[in-house]
Amino acid sequence: MIYHAASVMRGVNRALVVVDLPFGTYQGNSKNALFSAIRIMKEAGADAVKLEGGKEVIESVERILSAGIPVMGHLGLTPQSIHKFVLMWFVQLTKKKLKS
Repeated sequence: MIYHAASVMRGVNRALVVVDLPFGTYQGNSKNALFSAIRIMKEAGADAVKLEGGKEVIESVERILSAGIPVMGHLGLTPQSIHKFVLMWFVQLTKKKLKS
């Protein structure tokens, strides 16, 4: 991700570049989230980081923001979490089938 973000940063003149924190770098541990965000900002030169989630990532967002790093959320389809939603849909469908 850093390589690609740095390439984009070299190619833009006037753009807000937001880099996606890779899956697994911010879930469950806010210290790792901060470390990942700092590394991306330093090595890629990005303007902000983006992460997916809700209540479960609030601590990570707060920690990243407290370090002065801009954070963007993601509304709508969350590509990194799509498998979780497909699994939930499948479980619900199976329960409906078993009831009928």
